[in-house]
Amino acid sequence: MTKRAAARQHKWKQWGKTLLLATLLPAGRAQAAPEITWYYFDVPPQYITAGPQKEKGFLDLALRNHIIAAMPQYRHKLVEAPFQRLELMLKSDPNTCVMGLFRKPEREQFMWFSRPFLAQFPPGILVRQSAREKVAPYLNERGKLSLRRLLEAGELKIGVGGTRSYGAVIDGLLKPHLGEANIYINSAANAASGLVQMAAIGRVDAVPGFPYEAQYLGMDVAKGGSALAYYPLAEQPDYLLGHAACAKSEFGKQVVKDIDDLLQQASVRNAIADYYASWLDDGTRKLEKELRKYTASPAASSPSPPP
Repeated sequence: MTKRAAARQHKWKQWGKTLLLATLLPAGRAQAAPEITWYYFDVPPQYITAGPQKEKGFLDLALRNHIIAAMPQYRHKLVEAPFQRLELMLKSDPNTCVMGLFRKPEREQFMWFSRPFLAQFPPGILVRQSAREKVAPYLNERGKLSLRRLLEAGELKIGVGGTRSYGAVIDGLLKPHLGEANIYINSAANAASGLVQMAAIGRVDAVPGFPYEAQYLGMDVAKGGSALAYYPLAEQPDYLLGHAACAKSEFGKQVVKDIDDLLQQASVRNAIADYYASWLDDGTRKLEKELRKYTASPAASSPSPPP
């Protein structure tokens, strides 16, 4: 055998060993799985980032139990960020996703949205049980409270967070009345829990908020006070739909497709709805069952507020 032939044979043997090694290596060693960066925010009980119930928020459980656990084809990195930074991250990082955003036209310019996975009640008004008779004149025939009429009357003391947005509807209704004597503004870092405590002990009559805030924040701060009741608003739609959202990249588009494959299972959507319902009071929990039908259609969208 010539030296050239021997060298060729040695080369082919080495190439064969390399090929065999590549086929025997686990897929993760041969080529790392793509990584999703999941951003989450400290807004309990959606996400709970500290304390004895850490990672037990309803979005914590939805993400970890039904999305991450069911998508082993990706690596997953979880990063906490202020809610205000989420849109910036989704604009700048093509591998970024968030579980639990409302779909808005302005967000669709730079986000892909999954099918809806949760129908939830919009922000309303939390009133202590002993003050329910005070809001009775402002209820319509469906039992919804008119925040516009309540604010115009100026008879109840309303506590609001100075740096918090309650959404376009409530913010718009509150704006002309900020500074009036019956509007108490709390700008502290823990304003949400502080206002719930004030409502529970009668320092204010009502505070805006989601129904689950009364349960989560009221568990510890309402001792010696009164439990809070949630009133939906006449100015709000009946429900809002939560979605997973990913950056508007080819990667994000594929991730959303994979998430949709999971969310088409009614058992997954019902499990997530159960997590949400566990934070509602008994009366609101019964009403929540009626909302589940709105996530059955992959093309469903949140209704517009009433005129």
